[in-house]
Amino acid sequence: MARRPPRNFRQRPADSGSSSDPDSDPRPSSEPGLGRAAQRAPGAPRSRGRARVWATSRREGPSPSGRGPPDVSGAGEGPPTSPEADGGSPGSLVDPTRARAARRRLRRGPEAPGDYLPLSGGPPSSTDSEEEPAPGAAETPGSGSGSEEAQDAWEAQQMRKALRAPDLGPEPGLPHDHPPGKRTWDLPVSLPPVNLAIIKKQLNSRLASLEGVHRSHQREYERRLQDVVSAKTAVADLEKAPDPAPSCAFYRAMKAYLAALVDCLQEKIGAIQELEAAMQLLLQEHAAAFWKWRQVELRGKAAHLQQLAASMTDDAPAEGGVGAQNVLGEPAVWSMQKTQAIESPGMSRHQEGVSGSDGEDSESPSEGADFRERRGAILQNCHSIFEDVNEEFSDVQKILLKFQQWREQFPDSYYEAYASLCLPKLLSPFIRIQMMDWNPLKPDCVSLQRMPWFQSLEEFANSGVVAQRDSPDKEILPASLDKTVLPHITGFVRFLWDPLSTPQTRSLVERCREVLSLCPAPRGRKAACRGGAARLVLRALVALKKAVEDDVFIPLYPKRVLEDRESPHSRFQERQFWSAVKLLGNVALWEGLVPEGALRELALNKLLNRYLVIGLSSTCPGPGLATKYRGVVESLPQSWLSGDPVGTPIPQLANLVLTLVRAAQQLQDHELGSEVQEMVLLLVEMKATAQARAFVERNGLEQLRSCLNGLQ
Repeated sequence: MARRPPRNFRQRPADSGSSSDPDSDPRPSSEPGLGRAAQRAPGAPRSRGRARVWATSRREGPSPSGRGPPDVSGAGEGPPTSPEADGGSPGSLVDPTRARAARRRLRRGPEAPGDYLPLSGGPPSSTDSEEEPAPGAAETPGSGSGSEEAQDAWEAQQMRKALRAPDLGPEPGLPHDHPPGKRTWDLPVSLPPVNLAIIKKQLNSRLASLEGVHRSHQREYERRLQDVVSAKTAVADLEKAPDPAPSCAFYRAMKAYLAALVDCLQEKIGAIQELEAAMQLLLQEHAAAFWKWRQVELRGKAAHLQQLAASMTDDAPAEGGVGAQNVLGEPAVWSMQKTQAIESPGMSRHQEGVSGSDGEDSESPSEGADFRERRGAILQNCHSIFEDVNEEFSDVQKILLKFQQWREQFPDSYYEAYASLCLPKLLSPFIRIQMMDWNPLKPDCVSLQRMPWFQSLEEFANSGVVAQRDSPDKEILPASLDKTVLPHITGFVRFLWDPLSTPQTRSLVERCREVLSLCPAPRGRKAACRGGAARLVLRALVALKKAVEDDVFIPLYPKRVLEDRESPHSRFQERQFWSAVKLLGNVALWEGLVPEGALRELALNKLLNRYLVIGLSSTCPGPGLATKYRGVVESLPQSWLSGDPVGTPIPQLANLVLTLVRAAQQLQDHELGSEVQEMVLLLVEMKATAQARAFVERNGLEQLRSCLNGLQ
């Protein structure tokens, strides 16, 4: 380190009487060498104003007497002596003996009061005076060295204490440090009371705790014993188990087969859907052409006859030639020409109405040829879909044979894989291919039970170990019918079925009854509660309602126009009446398939009471009137004619009974006995025996009275 430059003290003025400067004294010095700063040589450096404990001291020479203390003032006033002057090398420490001597001189201070004040600014410390050795002791040989060693030890101890961390006292909450060998007890002021009950309670709680731990250990021990037993059983079963290599090979082969089958079906399903859409579009166009022809024909005929009736009322000649054709326009003329085959002179009125809505024979030869050609092309493409596929992936029977092997060899894994739930969806594309040309509206439609896919599924469900009643494989065939066949039939009902066509309706109802009989519903539910069956019934009901609202039309003409039974008005009315009767019979065919309440509402309230009863009321009495009533009554199901109580018809038939009694009275007035007898028998058939008996008693018909008595 660089040495600090010496400090120069300001010299006290000579005339000043102030004693505040510790370096000056007003009294003259009587000893040489103890003068003030004024006696210093000019330019001599001043001494440092304060001594430091760790500062190095200069060793002065001995006093002239050799015994007095060193001249402190000379040491302070003279220039500082460098370590080189004392014989030390630069940067070396001072001798410790010289340092101790300097510290003792600083503690003792000057022996006689002089011109200097103590450096501390106060009276001499008693400690220093006590620690000073006696004047005579310093001169005793060996005494100085002993006191110096004690002083050095004491200083070293003080230095160690100063360098230690300050003791802040014990932290709260920690026990006090006690000297070793001494142990103190911090006893509370008062102890809680202790008696036998408290001790017993503590012991009981401890015992309960130990018992709980013991029970938990016991349960754990029992579980471990069970685990050991189950492990031994599993080891024994595994030792008795057959070699897993064959089963592993079978599962790998089955997995590869199913993956290839699914890939094949994913590739072919798009073509199948396109062919189905093309076939459905072709059939819709064919059916729409016939429906359009029927609507145009009906409107044209009605407009033409209405014009003729108006001209006859105004006593104008009835012109049904070129003038009428110009009024009606070309579509009406075309439709009237098409109906000439229906209204042939040799056909009865009843036959006109029955065949007037079946339009399969109304298409032209060119239209029929085009339809058959397009249909044949679609079927040809359908047969060529699986030509490039191996028979193991395209034949339903061979596919089921794979699953049958799985079921017989590994039944547990077969049922755990829920194969019976996957097979209906897996076989659906093959069923749709075989049903591409299956039309439930045709009377010559093939029965489902004779189709190859149906026979294969039935054989699979009834073979082997699945002969028991509760086997899940028993649901494969009903599920296939519900997911594939019923939607196919629903499409025909929605887009192609004509409710006015009796052959279509009979064939459709027959196929629906067959399918629903093969689809047993879940336990506690009806067959129609299945999803596909419910949608089919709903679509059938919607189609019947639309037919009643759009296709039923019975015109009303003046009686003088209808008196001529061969007039076009009478023939057109007869035709429309029998068409409505035929629709009533077609609606009644759905009994047992459509809900009873909805079917009665449609057939009796909307069709019978709104159209047929009004048409019967406007008919002139004469021969053939009983035939109309019989046609209406025979179109109704027998369950609807049974009546609620004995001798009373159902409420929906009340209007028909009143109209029939009124018509019978008119026939009786015209003395048509055979017609009257027929009308009375119809009343009895409708369970309206009270009305029939009243009519017979009122007219005095003894022969009919005996007949009524014989029927009872």
